[in-house]
Amino acid sequence: MKDNRPNIFYSYKKAKKVIISCETIEQLAGAKRFCNLFMKTHSEPLNKRWEINTTPIVAELYDKLKMLLYFRKHQLNKNIK
Repeated sequence: MKDNRPNIFYSYKKAKKVIISCETIEQLAGAKRFCNLFMKTHSEPLNKRWEINTTPIVAELYDKLKMLLYFRKHQLNKNIK
């Protein structure tokens, strides 16, 4: 049976491009939501309390996206001051 989810690595590259293209903190908030959607799309819910079951590769890519968000946020804050 065909899985309708998009390719994990394509989704990761797209999320990375979204983060890098952000020029304001407001845009970065949208990028954060996009990263959360990446995790939600490539994971399976365990129950109704937002607990998810995911593979190690998805968890690692999500952590890399969060780190990139952190660095981009501080880079934008530095440019504003």
